Amino acid sequence: MKIGIYPGSFNPWHEGHADIVTKALKVFDKVLIAQGVNPEKPFGSDNIPSKQTYGRFGNKVIVSKFSGLLSDFIRTTDIEIAAIIRGLRNSSDFEFEKTQQYWNEDLVVDVPTVYFISDRKLTHISSSAIRMVEKLKP
Repeated sequence: MKIGIYPGSFNPWHEGHADIVTKALKVFDKVLIAQGVNPEKPFGSDNIPSKQTYGRFGNKVIVSKFSGLLSDFIRTTDIEIAAIIRGLRNSSDFEFEKTQQYWNEDLVVDVPTVYFISDRKLTHISSSAIRMVEKLKP
């Protein structure tokens, strides 16, 4: 069984994330959504997606939370990871993700990274933008 890991803070989870999972499930048997704590982003119990959020994927999605480095999480999980899944909206995302891939390689993660390009209707959506809109709403 091929399992891809899709790491992120998913703060908040949105349709862009779901789009990447949908595409990844065409390649992998299951996707492990690894929700990590990013110290630069607000994180609280209200930001943790409920099981219903992932319900549309049935039993093809596993959800796990972690803190610390992704490389440590991958090394310590009992799940055999075939690849790291990342989504790309634009060239800026690519540059950021390429650097992340190099860090993972430097931290001796022997797992390839697979990139999926987001649906063009969703390229403007980001968790940061959603948080800003929520903050500025009257």
